[in-house]
Amino acid sequence: MDFILFCDIFVRLRTAVVTPNGTYKDFKSIRDHYVNSWGFVVDVLAVLPLDLICLYTQDTDDRTIALYRLRLNRLVKYWRILDYFKNLEKDLNVKIGTIRVFKFVINISLLSHWSACFWYIVACITGMCRKDLCPSSDGLQFVLTDPGDSCNEGTWVDQVNATSPFEEYVSALYWAAATMTSTGYGDISAHTTVARFISVVAMLVGLLLYGYCLSSIAATLANSDAPRVGFQEKLFAVQEFMKDHGLSNDLTNRVINYLSLVFRKHRGEAMPGGELLMHDMPIRLQQDVAFEDAKNTIGQVPLFQDCDEAFIRMLALQTHAYLFTPGDVIVYEGDMGREMYFIRRGTCEIMSKDMTRVVSTIGPGHYFGEVGLIFGDYRTATVRAASYCEVLMLQRPALDEVLDHFPLIAKQFKEAAENKNHLLDLQKACKQKEKQEVRTAASVLDEDSSYEATVHKPSDASVKVFDVNTDDYLNPFRELNIFGRIFSKLLMSRALLSDGKYCKWWEILRVAVALISTFTITLQACFLHTDVALWGFNYFLDIICYVDMYLKFHMAFNNSNSVQVTHPLSTAKHYLRTNFVLDLLAIFPTELIAYAVLRTFSGDSVHIYALVRVNRLLQLYRVPLAFNYLESGVERETDSIRKVKFLFYLLIFIHLLACAWYFNACPPITTTDVPADRFKTNIHYCYTNSWTNYTALDFRTKSIGVQYIISLYWASATGASVGYGDIHANNVNEMVLALLSMIMGIVFFGYIIASVAASLANADAQRARYQEKLTAVKRYLKDHQSNKNLEQRVITYYNYLWLRNKGVDPDSLFDGLPLSLKADVTLNLYQEMINKVPLFQDKEVGFQKMLSMCMRPVLFLSGEYVVRKFDFGKEMFFIHRGIVEVVSEDGCTVYDTMESGRYFGEISLVFSCPRTASIRARTNVDMFTLNKGSLDAALTHYPPIKESIYKVAEERINAVRKRSKAHIGSLKKPEEKAEGATPDAETEDKKDKQANGKATSAGPTILEETSIEIDEVQTVSGRCCITRNYLQWFLDSNRFVLNPDSKFVVGLKRVTSFLIFLTTWTILYQACFQVSSNYILVFSYVSEAVFVFEIYVKFHVSCANEYGDLERDFNKVYKSYLKKKSGFILDVVAALPLDILALAGGDNKQKFLALTILRLIHLVRLYRLSEFFKSWETELNINVFHVRMTKFFVILVIVIHFFASLWYLLACPNKKCKKESWAAYNGYYYENPEDKPKMYELYVYCDCIYWCVATLTSTGYGDIHAYSTVEMVFASFVMVAGQVLFGSILGNIASTLANADSGRVSYEEKLDAIKNQMKDQKLPSKLRNRVISYFDYLWARHNGVDQYTLFHDAQYCLQTDIGFTINKGLLTKVEIFKSAEDSFLRALSLMLRPVLFMPNDFIVRQGDVGDEMYFIYRGTVEIMEGKNEKKVSKLLLEGDHFDDINLLYDVPRRRSVRARTHVDLHALSCKDLKSVLEQFTSVRTAIRDIGRNKYWDYATSVGAQEHFPSQETTV
Repeated sequence: MDFILFCDIFVRLRTAVVTPNGTYKDFKSIRDHYVNSWGFVVDVLAVLPLDLICLYTQDTDDRTIALYRLRLNRLVKYWRILDYFKNLEKDLNVKIGTIRVFKFVINISLLSHWSACFWYIVACITGMCRKDLCPSSDGLQFVLTDPGDSCNEGTWVDQVNATSPFEEYVSALYWAAATMTSTGYGDISAHTTVARFISVVAMLVGLLLYGYCLSSIAATLANSDAPRVGFQEKLFAVQEFMKDHGLSNDLTNRVINYLSLVFRKHRGEAMPGGELLMHDMPIRLQQDVAFEDAKNTIGQVPLFQDCDEAFIRMLALQTHAYLFTPGDVIVYEGDMGREMYFIRRGTCEIMSKDMTRVVSTIGPGHYFGEVGLIFGDYRTATVRAASYCEVLMLQRPALDEVLDHFPLIAKQFKEAAENKNHLLDLQKACKQKEKQEVRTAASVLDEDSSYEATVHKPSDASVKVFDVNTDDYLNPFRELNIFGRIFSKLLMSRALLSDGKYCKWWEILRVAVALISTFTITLQACFLHTDVALWGFNYFLDIICYVDMYLKFHMAFNNSNSVQVTHPLSTAKHYLRTNFVLDLLAIFPTELIAYAVLRTFSGDSVHIYALVRVNRLLQLYRVPLAFNYLESGVERETDSIRKVKFLFYLLIFIHLLACAWYFNACPPITTTDVPADRFKTNIHYCYTNSWTNYTALDFRTKSIGVQYIISLYWASATGASVGYGDIHANNVNEMVLALLSMIMGIVFFGYIIASVAASLANADAQRARYQEKLTAVKRYLKDHQSNKNLEQRVITYYNYLWLRNKGVDPDSLFDGLPLSLKADVTLNLYQEMINKVPLFQDKEVGFQKMLSMCMRPVLFLSGEYVVRKFDFGKEMFFIHRGIVEVVSEDGCTVYDTMESGRYFGEISLVFSCPRTASIRARTNVDMFTLNKGSLDAALTHYPPIKESIYKVAEERINAVRKRSKAHIGSLKKPEEKAEGATPDAETEDKKDKQANGKATSAGPTILEETSIEIDEVQTVSGRCCITRNYLQWFLDSNRFVLNPDSKFVVGLKRVTSFLIFLTTWTILYQACFQVSSNYILVFSYVSEAVFVFEIYVKFHVSCANEYGDLERDFNKVYKSYLKKKSGFILDVVAALPLDILALAGGDNKQKFLALTILRLIHLVRLYRLSEFFKSWETELNINVFHVRMTKFFVILVIVIHFFASLWYLLACPNKKCKKESWAAYNGYYYENPEDKPKMYELYVYCDCIYWCVATLTSTGYGDIHAYSTVEMVFASFVMVAGQVLFGSILGNIASTLANADSGRVSYEEKLDAIKNQMKDQKLPSKLRNRVISYFDYLWARHNGVDQYTLFHDAQYCLQTDIGFTINKGLLTKVEIFKSAEDSFLRALSLMLRPVLFMPNDFIVRQGDVGDEMYFIYRGTVEIMEGKNEKKVSKLLLEGDHFDDINLLYDVPRRRSVRARTHVDLHALSCKDLKSVLEQFTSVRTAIRDIGRNKYWDYATSVGAQEHFPSQETTV
């Protein structure tokens, strides 16, 4: 072994070293790298011959001991194992999960082995202990087989019955597993100081080891599941959007099925039409990959067949792959499109005009759409997918981008596009071909019932039936040999379709059979081998398995091309190649082989027959496959699926441990005579030295059911690492089984905890990211000292966005859908609104499809401006839900209101002119917008429609101008309307619907708790009506509505939640412990009064609908509370005074018992407590970690109190303790109740809490444990529940902290990459420190959030309000902007980009080229004198600016500018200024004139060009 270690050093000196900077291959570089590393030091320490020191020892035994001890330095070589796995984990070509499993197994094995060895050394210094004559502390006699050996007196060896070195080792390993897994039975424990020290070390090592395993599993699961969760969030947002907008179920299912198919294909890493999956590779390598994939498709198209290979390579990179399911339409006849399609995989159908027949079928290598690509003309046919297809799409803009590099090919394409005769010839040929193929189809395929022709039709077929007389069915059988033909006679002429309902239901039944067999087979093998009914039931399950095997021969499958194969012979061959062997082994009648050997049913032979049937457990492979299938999809929520999975896994795990534990003690007898070391119990013979003979439970007399429960009790205690120690291992076999069970238990429950943590982390990741953004928004507004009103508006808006979109960008909802499917969805959504606009009425469906695909959903809060007068607009708005109002410039006067179905802004859409009115949202409003760029792009394909639209728009704008002139000077009837708002006489005459005197509103305009809405009451004179007036006044005064976010309502919720928590404790305590206390009763009834008052208040608390609108109509509010499932009925049931019934009769003790039992009905309020925390957690303006910690504390207290109370109730029902209970064994049993001490209830309650906490936390001291069967069942449940509860809590905490810190981790990863980059580039340390300091400052100021894009998802008017509020003071101080109008400044304020500088950092240097000017928002900067960068000529403070000349002229920087302090600058570039000035020509002229007056002389002296030269203005 030492020779190998020396050779390892030599090999490492000759092994090439891979580094980020390259590979070292020369000996000198390798030697220097290795010798300078810590690995060399450790390798040398590992081979140091320290064992030579033992030669100085004279005594032979001491020399041997020293030799073994001094060789322990070889253990430092263990670091090589860690380094090896570390390098493996860096390799992306391996499965990280598999590598980590092997790593954990090796680490657990080695560390457990080392702990056992050190534990053994403590007791037996020589390593050879024997029981016989060596005196010990308890009087036992031990002797050493070797006279030279010695053992320590009073050690753990005294507690075991080991008779050989192997048994001693197993005992030590058993202790190590119990200690490191925190099971701690206590049967082997430390008795010396050294042993206790070793125990402490083993405990800490085990805690760190298994904690590391758990966290690694959690990280692996979270990272592997993150793409699915992220994709699922988008999918659910799409579902919610389509449901909200009333799309048909058929269209919704098409979208969901397509997105699910895309996820299965790309695992969420890429979307069709988006960024390529390998976009980060070098472009040449990308082209190589794309060319190899596309040369058999694009390269074979005549259009590109003779093109240069370089052209094909670039073109292949511009294509995008789309997936289609059978029946999906790829293109529609008559639609306009500039795309061409190439079939990579699958088959497609060209349909007739009426979509009733298939004209022809095309497959891989075929193409269509070349007419649209070249000529931009209408589609000539409808193409539909006949099977699962993968199609490459090439768009004309992508082709043009490639053609820019190939002028000759571009010229050929241009000439072809201009040849209209060629287009006419193609259209004519297409029509003739269509007519000919239709005639052929009509004569040959009168009744086309093929699968390919009917697959698009809605069908619920689960079975495909073949015609046995056709050649297509018979030909495959004719090719078989004689044995194959005999086998084929057994096959049906049917195929089960894998997507059919029959197949799905059968799979559910088959998985259920596998799960049931797991329990029944093991029960039969270990406990009930003589139960005839169980034998019959198991054979019935076997019959189902045989039927399943036969059906599997007929199960259709998808081949490598995603085409479904249904022929019985093909399905049979597929099954034989896949799961046939495993299924056969899982159902093979092994008991027949056993009977052939034994040929008897006497003695324990039946037990053996039952035992050999455990091969049926192989069916369990179906269970994880079924759950993996259910979890892999993104179309369904997986939380409930995982809960069911963990429940089944938990039951199976505990059950198998219990069966193995019992079977190990009571195996079948293989001889005719009963051995002397066995004793009989029921139908089994158990070992006398097993755990069954060493329990205090009188195991022999227990029934088989009770024995099973006792085994379950041990399995739960061991698997959950509780380890009371009342049942523990007593021989070597049991120790081996126990230590394996401990390790498997902690790993199994660790896996559950890790899975919970991973699921919660991924589920909460979106919220955490959104909350980070909201925190950054708050910090930005605070740093820029915005007013409270604006800050509240912004925060309310982002809260509303989260409520509606859950952080998903609505613009990206339908990204990745094929154009045809996206057009179907969007046309279904928006066609009705589009047709209401005169500009677009009765236009072609293809044009409307293009428009609908450009529509974008936007949300507006009540009170927010949609557009402002005089702002330039390029969008048109369609109102989908809510009400908007046309208001005056100051917002005080409302001219008109518009509701769902109305639109405005079509004039700005066409001509991009200033808004003619301000429009504000009266309620929360959902709108759709269409911008000018999208309209212009669509109109390029439809020149006649473009001409028509512009003509209608001209007429409408002229009409608007005439109306405006007619209303000038008319102050009595100011009718300032939205541009192009649809006239509606009913709307003008319609009054807003009133609810108790107020219009429906939402958002921040809802009344606070101090604002009470009262219906108007008409005063009625006369004494006879005074009583009626008072009654009416009372009724009206109770029609107020409260804001659910008001301080009063929130405070009442918190008070009642706290009272629920307290009353839960008192109710359970009194019911279980029967403690009578007047103080508790008074407190309980005071709390009941508060709960009744809360019910009254809830009748007046407004509720928000799914859109975030708060209801203000009292009638609707109280009806909503009455109808809500968890509303009035639940509160009334929880408040029922059933305890009054306790007064009906009996003595005081009986009355109190009835009172406490009847008060249990109030525990229904715990649902309210869960609702309170659920609602609290959904808020964004909270510290989610603190909220969850509060929730977990409340849950823990309630659960501990609940279990502790039941633990006492089981032992002492009605305060009378049973003799065979834990209470009696712990001194709480009294024959005479008067003998109980005064503080009896307190003492016993504290002991119950002590037991419950010890059990739930898996501490399990064992001083209080179960004695009766009922107590064992309850204790087993509490053990498992404790693991699940604390696993859930730890998972929640871990996920919360991980998500809260995810931004920092990402930023640190970026910073580490920057550090490595600077290190590789060998930058000076001073420069590196400056860079690192800058990024540290960025994190301290903004937490790594880009403030320039912070508000890009807000409404335009809200963005301009923020920018204008913050930057108006800076802009108006600049001379060139002083005279500009507010609308220009509002638009310009959005262009200012925040920039940070550290002290002494240069902002600009003299002579640098740049076209930005800078505004100083915070800090001080220095203007340096000339070229002398050390002398300051001037200081600029907050509010100043510099380099405005660079904004106007192309001149170099005139002075160097340096930051004196930390500086916040706002930069404005010439490009951004130009984009704003395109809409403000008058401002452009004024800026140019001011600039010439100020800087013309200097600019001309240096020959600088003007950024804003004179130009003619076109009106």
